[in-house]
Amino acid sequence: MIRRKSFVGSKPRIFLSRWHIPLRILSILAFMVLASACDVGRSQGDFSVDGCQLSDSLCLVDNDNSVHIALDNQHIVPLQLFEVRIQDPKQKIATIRATIVGMDMDMGFIPVSFKKAGNTLWLAKTSVGVCSVDQQMKWALDVRIQLVGGENIARKFGLPSMAH
Repeated sequence: MIRRKSFVGSKPRIFLSRWHIPLRILSILAFMVLASACDVGRSQGDFSVDGCQLSDSLCLVDNDNSVHIALDNQHIVPLQLFEVRIQDPKQKIATIRATIVGMDMDMGFIPVSFKKAGNTLWLAKTSVGVCSVDQQMKWALDVRIQLVGGENIARKFGLPSMAH
């Protein structure tokens, strides 16, 4: 809004810039995008398999109970690296793809890259993000394994939640 001086005896007139309305709309849209950065209430589904949470201990991955997954640390802190271990004593795994997803909020996904560390061990170092809306964020590890024989296994495990 711009006030201009007027001649003696006349009222001041208010002129609106031609950008006044578009800028106001743009600022409202920007606020809405920032406010919805962490989409609270949008659940990604049930992330435990047979009640196994990775905070408990070892979790079984395959049906014949030979592949196990575990964390190196039961206390996950946002933005700090932690290690995920998959034990494969029968050497059945050909490839592993994994991501971390939010359980209570849609925060996208965090890729997790597993590398073979010896004959029977696969390791990945990763971290979880921070959302300022939820102080007790819940995360899940979505693991997809292809076995040497071509069989595919997909499991989701709850990760221990830790306030930041």
